Amino acid sequence: MVDVLGFDNPCIDLICNVSHMPVSNEGMMITDKSWQGGGQVATGVVAASRLGASTALCGTVGDDIFGRFCKEDLINHGVDVGGLQTKKGYQTGFSLVLSDQKTGGRSILMESGDVPPLSLDEINGELIRQAKVLHVSWVNDIVMKAARIAKKVGVPVLLDADNYRDNLEDIFPYVDVMIASKYIYDHYFTSGNEEDHLKETLSWGPSVAIYTLGDKGCIGICKDGFFRQEAFPVQVMDTVGAGDVFHGAYACCMAKGMSPIESVKFSTAVSAIKCTRIGGRAGIPTWEMTEHFLKTGEILGDELDQRVNYYARGLEHVL
Repeated sequence: MVDVLGFDNPCIDLICNVSHMPVSNEGMMITDKSWQGGGQVATGVVAASRLGASTALCGTVGDDIFGRFCKEDLINHGVDVGGLQTKKGYQTGFSLVLSDQKTGGRSILMESGDVPPLSLDEINGELIRQAKVLHVSWVNDIVMKAARIAKKVGVPVLLDADNYRDNLEDIFPYVDVMIASKYIYDHYFTSGNEEDHLKETLSWGPSVAIYTLGDKGCIGICKDGFFRQEAFPVQVMDTVGAGDVFHGAYACCMAKGMSPIESVKFSTAVSAIKCTRIGGRAGIPTWEMTEHFLKTGEILGDELDQRVNYYARGLEHVL
C-alpha cells in the first residue's frame, strides 16, 4: 500500500532569479540559479515523501539527460518510480523559470518535449486500488481512467486545478478534494460572496473545496463549514512550486487522516517554508521542521541550504 499515488509526466526546471523581468534587448546578470525536477503532481508527490508519506509516481520520461535527472531526483526523495516509464528516443519536458525579485512573480517558458504518455493499457489499476490518496492535475484520458478506478473502490481523489482548460469539468464528479488556484476562482466567479462560491464548488462533486490565493492564504469549505487560512509571514526567496508543494502536503495530511482545516494550516506552513529557498523542491521541509515552525515561527534551514547547494551543481549529478 502507498499513501500518495500521483500521475504526471515530470519535467526539469532551470530556475533563474533576476532582479527584475527583462525587457526586449536587455541584458542582466542572474542572481541565482538552480536545476530541479518539476511537474505539478511530481513535485507534490516529492513534498508528501519529504513529509514522511510513502509515495509513488506513474508517468513517462524520455531517456535523455533531463529524464535521467527527473527520475534520480524522485528516487533521492524516496518516491517509488516503478510506475514511471523511460521511453527510449524521446525528450523530457523542460521549463525555464524566471523569478522576478522586484515583484515576487515569475514567468515560465515551457518546452513540452515529445515523450508519449502512458497508454490506457499501461495504467496499474492494482496500484491505484492500494493507494490511500490519488493525486492528479492534468485532465486527460489517463487521469480520467485513474480517477474512475479510484472512485469505484473508494480511494479519495485530490485534484490540483491550477489552470482552466475546457475539459476541467469532466473530472469534477470523481474528485473528493479540489484545491484550485486564484485563476480558477476568477474564471468561475466575478462577484458575490466567497462562502457562496465555495458552496457552489461543492455542488460540482467534491466534498472539500479550497482556493489558494497566494500571499493572501486560502479559503475553503468542508462538512465543518467555511474556513480561511492566512499565509505565514516569511522572507520569500522564490514562489516557484509553492502551490505544488501545498497540494502534496495536503495529500500527506489526508493519508494521515487529518481534518481539512488541520491539513490546510499544516500545508500552508510547508508551502511558506518552501518559499524561503530557490525552486520548487530545495526548500521542502520535513514533518518535524514544519511542526517546529508552527510552534516557534523558526525555520531550521541547514538541511534546506544543503539541498540548495546540491541543486546548484545541476546536471553533473547524472553525468
